[in-house]
Amino acid sequence: KGLLKTQCFFEEKDLVIKLYDTQVLVIKEKLAEKTGEEDSSEQKQLVLVLTSGGFRTAETKAILNEALKPMALQVESSEGSAWQLRSDYKAPGQVTNGSSLQDFEDGMEVTVPAVVTLKMVK
Repeated sequence: KGLLKTQCFFEEKDLVIKLYDTQVLVIKEKLAEKTGEEDSSEQKQLVLVLTSGGFRTAETKAILNEALKPMALQVESSEGSAWQLRSDYKAPGQVTNGSSLQDFEDGMEVTVPAVVTLKMVK
């Protein structure tokens, strides 16, 4: 049911995933801050803005997880309505488990490497 009520569209340069009337995920592209003089190339990052819109349902979580899967992110729920965001991102060459958890909050922003850019999606 949720998939039928989900829209994906571009709003200016941002990719928006909307479930019913709530923008559950907005993906913005930004240039990463340069850390050293040797690296003169522009590195892009993605800023993900996540929200449940106050609807902490299995439907909302499923739509978020479908959209977050390519970025090695997943929303999990523990006791009650507490949600957590799990990151399983591994840097190139990393062999250890890179999992981390943080509490899910409506309006939270998460920065991830831009492995796929928004231009490629268009």
